[in-house]
Amino acid sequence: MKVKSLILFSIHIIRIQLMKILFPFFFLLNCTWGQKCLTGDCLNGKGIYLYANGDKYSGSFKEGVKHGEGELYFKNGNHYSGTFTEGRIEGFGTFLKKNVFNYVGWIINEEASGFGEISYDNGNHYKGNFSKNKKSGSGVFTYANGDVYAGLFLNDEMNGLGSFTRIDGSVYVGNFIKNQRSGYGNLKFKDGANYKGNFERNKMQGIGKYTWTSGDSYNGEWKSNKRDGKGVYISVDGTKYNCVWKNNKLVNYTKV
Repeated sequence: MKVKSLILFSIHIIRIQLMKILFPFFFLLNCTWGQKCLTGDCLNGKGIYLYANGDKYSGSFKEGVKHGEGELYFKNGNHYSGTFTEGRIEGFGTFLKKNVFNYVGWIINEEASGFGEISYDNGNHYKGNFSKNKKSGSGVFTYANGDVYAGLFLNDEMNGLGSFTRIDGSVYVGNFIKNQRSGYGNLKFKDGANYKGNFERNKMQGIGKYTWTSGDSYNGEWKSNKRDGKGVYISVDGTKYNCVWKNNKLVNYTKV
């Protein structure tokens, strides 16, 4: 009886030891299940490799990872063609995000960084600098309707000096903050009138000069696109008036 118990105990110990030895093997086999080199040299050469998630790579390999020129076909319909570095998408290439955009340019650590060009499926287009997948630096963004912004970007937003030209003929040249006219700038309206001065959140705010197409002008204080405060009104014949305005209504004036 003691011998039988000893044998059963020994078998149990052997099973435990075998599990310890074989578990990593079965785990690795499970992780790589469905992956295989379809053709060529997928270690150090050129080949086609199918991944377990359904993605497929065709191109150069180095020590078993993507390295050099190649194409990666994603299961979701996305596609990349270009340079790979030690398994990463890195270098110059073309990335297509299905039904969203097509990017051509430089990529660092699988993110658009450096100079590139992106065409959106909605008709918008951008050509310029990127940093970590965001428009940053100088560039030109053309909207599908024909409007064009040329200038500085930061974190995917118009930020810094730039010009915005609309198809209706109006043009703004000046400073932007978070996609809005903010700071000093010059705005030419579609009817030919012109404002030169300070802006805040897309509105004429602070000190600025507005010139009508007739030649008359007002140089003074503004609030939310309206004359508000003190200023000087000059008619086209040269006559000057010191004025006080409130909510775009003339409160008081004296001829100079």
